[in-house]
Amino acid sequence: MLFGEHAVVYKKPCIVTSVDQRMFVTLKKIESPNLVLHAKDLGLDEYIKPIDKLCTGVVPKSAEYIEHTISLLTKRFTIQGGIEIETHAEFSEKYGFGSSSASTVCTVKGFSELFSIELNKREIFELAYAVVLDIKGVGSGYDIAAAVYGGTLYYVGGGGKILPINIPKLPLAIGYTGIKADTPLIVKELEQKMKKVPKYYEDIFDKIENIVEQARISLEKGDWEKVGKLMNENEELLASLDVECPELIALTSAARNSGAWGAKLSGAGRGDCMIALSKDVTATEKAITAARGVAVRVGTNVPGVMQEE
Repeated sequence: MLFGEHAVVYKKPCIVTSVDQRMFVTLKKIESPNLVLHAKDLGLDEYIKPIDKLCTGVVPKSAEYIEHTISLLTKRFTIQGGIEIETHAEFSEKYGFGSSSASTVCTVKGFSELFSIELNKREIFELAYAVVLDIKGVGSGYDIAAAVYGGTLYYVGGGGKILPINIPKLPLAIGYTGIKADTPLIVKELEQKMKKVPKYYEDIFDKIENIVEQARISLEKGDWEKVGKLMNENEELLASLDVECPELIALTSAARNSGAWGAKLSGAGRGDCMIALSKDVTATEKAITAARGVAVRVGTNVPGVMQEE
């Protein structure tokens, strides 16, 4: 997430970019009417469950998203037999890079290819987003959109708009705090606070929306100094929502002191990652490390879900 956290939950726009550390999901047909799942990255060697029993009983956390996805798809589309699935990620789910959404999108895309079901990107998005809402109960869907469409997107909460932003590059440094954030909990807490003083939060979200609109134009122009300034302004507004934490503050401050144009938290806050737009990404990464963060080197603005042989 580049701009627009939390406001996007309330149908405001945000800007999100895809990263190049990818999730792979391999699917094949089997005769028995079961879901067989191998997710060794998550400590799940072999998980077997009848298709007609999916989402009943105990569902391991590591199988949750794929089980819900296959349950939804097999109710929408009639298939014969079962499915064996193997997952592999190039990154750790601890970083908050949308790994659950990525695995969901991959599974929808793979299922459609395996059973020759024609789905366009919008249909893949809607199916995957339905799975996330079924599990979390809340969520704007921006990470689903990034996984489906790829690139850098102007996105309105709930999928109201999904538009590409054409930029050649994005000089971004990323720092991980070492804390795994609980996004659904933070979103629900904010929802309760908003009910008590709606005007206060609506004003903040309107200001964030204005920043997003300016950032969209500045990104397309490659005006990095202006984009960085807008990042800092967005961060101040997020701080007023009480979603900061000392670790995020330390990393964003270190990034700015290294000469970055701007820095902010990325995502729900209270942990996970921060981002910085920097004229010297290497120097900013060193500053993040010196501030006890983990510099995470990823490419951005990359393609979304695709079939690979």
